[in-house]
Amino acid sequence: MEKKNSWSLNDDNLLAEVVLAHIKNGETQIKAFEAVATRLGRTTGACAFRWNSTIRKKFADTIINIKNNQQTSTNLFESHRQIQEEDGKSTTLIEEITDYVKELENKIEQLQTEIKKLREQASHNKDKYLANEDFQKLISIITNARDKGFLNRAN
Repeated sequence: MEKKNSWSLNDDNLLAEVVLAHIKNGETQIKAFEAVATRLGRTTGACAFRWNSTIRKKFADTIINIKNNQQTSTNLFESHRQIQEEDGKSTTLIEEITDYVKELENKIEQLQTEIKKLREQASHNKDKYLANEDFQKLISIITNARDKGFLNRAN
């Protein structure tokens, strides 16, 4: 392979893109250097040196974020695996979530039915209250009429 001395911005960008993709996919940087070397027409060693001496520093935060996301995903997987082992279940996380959503949907349906019954009961109680209020007004009118002598008692 012919030795190339200068790295272009496009070369640097391609190197970064390939290495970051490999890191994100959980592959080694060495495999990334091998993959990008042929595309750039450079040796694996040249790609590794360029990455480690120049490019990696520019993407330090990105690498940390990628690794943290991988660790979080691994932790979620491990937690799920432990739950499966403890419960003796072989269900997947998606199945568990689906079951939980179904439970919530059933609970919502029950609560909606209960709300409907309570509304009907409140409407019925309101009608009773209004009838009782009207009855109380009628008694008050009759009492006032009797007290004023409009209604005579039969003696």
